[in-house]
Amino acid sequence: MTITTLQRLEDGTIASVAPVNENFEALRVGVNTNESNLNTLTANFNNLSKEVSDINEIVMPDLTYEKTDAKFLIAENRSQLRLKAGTVIRLDVSSDDVRFLQVEEDQVYNVIEIMDTGIASLQAGKDYYIYLVAKDIVDSETNEVTKTVELKASLNSTYPTGYNSNNSRKIGGFHTNCLAITSSNAPQSEHGLIGFNAGDVLYDTVYCLSHRPQSEPEGMYYDDRVDLWCDCYNVSGNLGDPTSIFGGTRTCNITYQALSERLGMMKKRFPTPDEFMVLADGSNQRTAVYGATQPSPDTTGGHTDTAGKAMVNHKGGWEFAGLQWQFTLGISGDGGSNFATTDGSGAKGQTYGTARILSAGGAWTNSSSCGSRALSASGVLSGSDAHLGGRAVSQPLRV
Repeated sequence: MTITTLQRLEDGTIASVAPVNENFEALRVGVNTNESNLNTLTANFNNLSKEVSDINEIVMPDLTYEKTDAKFLIAENRSQLRLKAGTVIRLDVSSDDVRFLQVEEDQVYNVIEIMDTGIASLQAGKDYYIYLVAKDIVDSETNEVTKTVELKASLNSTYPTGYNSNNSRKIGGFHTNCLAITSSNAPQSEHGLIGFNAGDVLYDTVYCLSHRPQSEPEGMYYDDRVDLWCDCYNVSGNLGDPTSIFGGTRTCNITYQALSERLGMMKKRFPTPDEFMVLADGSNQRTAVYGATQPSPDTTGGHTDTAGKAMVNHKGGWEFAGLQWQFTLGISGDGGSNFATTDGSGAKGQTYGTARILSAGGAWTNSSSCGSRALSASGVLSGSDAHLGGRAVSQPLRV
């Protein structure tokens, strides 16, 4: 409040009582009013500070993660996922409708129970996606609407059935096992997938916003021993297609350079020979694919070897050894002179001298020489063949 103008008193004269009292009254009212306004302002500020503090607790996630611990979504078992305490995820339905998932205690979800469509079981060798979606709860008596969120699982890669891009947000996903693994068909007696049925959640394929590869995550698993995401399957398809699909037509008769460039466009690469040995651990050793010949149809995933064992590692990676030689990262020189075309028509340049590559795993023709440490050092950069292809890895996305 602005204090009203006070009455002027003449200097050197004795003031009368009335104007002095009026001035004092004006001052008293002004001070009291300003004190009240100040108290109100202080109370509002304190309330605002509390609201900001409350909002801060809601929207600020726990960022004290270590490299491999930044997982708010993990596998609880072969059919359930666990959403970890401390998780906070924002869903912007509209500019004036912002909602939050705030998990105070670990929550376990049965995937089938949160599917967007009614199902009895999960499909084999498929990618499933987990979404945060808007949920409105209407009070039957007052018709008051409570705006909240819930989780949905879906085979759709864009948004769940019944939702759209505004009222849903993809927060994670996983890949399912493509073939039942038992003590009879496991490639090793102590195998990590014994007991897994077709359609079960593969633990190491579970990803979320804060734990995923730099590439698209479909058909990939994480191996903390080399800190890489690896394709579950050998590369299939063509330029622009996903690289890791169960039942995809295997990519072969392609040069190292052509396939490497394709993978690079998708933020993937070949593993190094050292990485390959670790990634292939747990797979079949010294055997080739069943029949020791090129499969027909020549598709990826789910193969057994000449011993009747599933060609899979501990984490769900298929056909590391005994199906095809797989490119490994790196090119070496082998002397020579003159330029030669080593890839395609040479439209992107030629190679001076001879360049060689290493490939790993072994093909259907190599039988007992196949395995996680099998290497071929005879390949030239221009080489392409039906028994030569690749597998992709991707670096983790750091958030």
